[in-house]
Amino acid sequence: MKMQDVARAAHVGVGTVSRVLNNTGYVSEETRRKVEKAIEELHYTPNELARNLYHKKTQTIAVIVPEISNPFYAWVVDTMEKRLRWKGYRVLLCNTIDEQTNEALYLQMLQRNMVDGVLTMTHTLDNSLYASLKGPVVSIDTPQFSEEIPVVSADHAQGGCAAAELLLNSGCKHIFQFCDNIDEAFPYFARHDEFAKTVEAAGVSCGRYFAKWNQFSVQYFLSEANQFFDEHPEADGIFGTDMWAAACLRVAQERGLHVPEDLKIVSYDGTYLAKLSYPRLTVIQQPVEQIVETSVDLLVRRIEGEKFQNLRINVPIQVIRGATTL
Repeated sequence: MKMQDVARAAHVGVGTVSRVLNNTGYVSEETRRKVEKAIEELHYTPNELARNLYHKKTQTIAVIVPEISNPFYAWVVDTMEKRLRWKGYRVLLCNTIDEQTNEALYLQMLQRNMVDGVLTMTHTLDNSLYASLKGPVVSIDTPQFSEEIPVVSADHAQGGCAAAELLLNSGCKHIFQFCDNIDEAFPYFARHDEFAKTVEAAGVSCGRYFAKWNQFSVQYFLSEANQFFDEHPEADGIFGTDMWAAACLRVAQERGLHVPEDLKIVSYDGTYLAKLSYPRLTVIQQPVEQIVETSVDLLVRRIEGEKFQNLRINVPIQVIRGATTL
């Protein structure tokens, strides 16, 4: 079935059918009804690719993440796909773990108008590649690549302070936090800085255990958790992402430690891992739904032509008390 068939059935020109389908130009109500009736009777389905080319839109958004198997990124992507679908967009998903070229490839797709916009949660490239982009980009929890690219994050400083207070109020005297061993200034570093500042202001020692960046395998977390307890048997308070918290909880129990009597744990993120652990983890939960909603809405506004300058949005965290603190 072609547009010409609709035009023939409605006794109008092909251009008139095109204006009705694309809602462009003037078409009288009587003519519009004739065209719509012919479309219905012929069961005509417009060629979406042709329509998108006509409007210079693909209705597709590239979503760039480090690793989809990680519970936090899986949660974000699932929420994002639903939000974008509600807005009329499809998702083109890119994993960048071990493949830095993937990130550059997807950014090229934006430059070549193969996607309408990019939502990125990773950064393995030179900042200048993002800064030189002319198409719509919104980043989540990354460095600010340029003045025109908005950054949306959880309020990590608030989260770090809340986590420290939970451990301090539980009576911890030898507190450690798990940190990424990288130099890049990501927004989430604020939670580490605020956590340490709050702990040390109370006169309590605060150690940092540095781990490799962008490592997501379960075996890696368990191996590092065992090494941590070998090096720091005195630890009585731990702060880390859900993966670190769950790994430390398991290893501590295997070593005969009782939680929360001997060891207190506060996790950060609030994925399903925190809900499945036993005892249930005390969590600083990132507001994923609000972060995604804000990021998607900003990207749609960018696609529609709105400009932003030095926009950084921090969304408040939530404390969910579990059984790993007192």
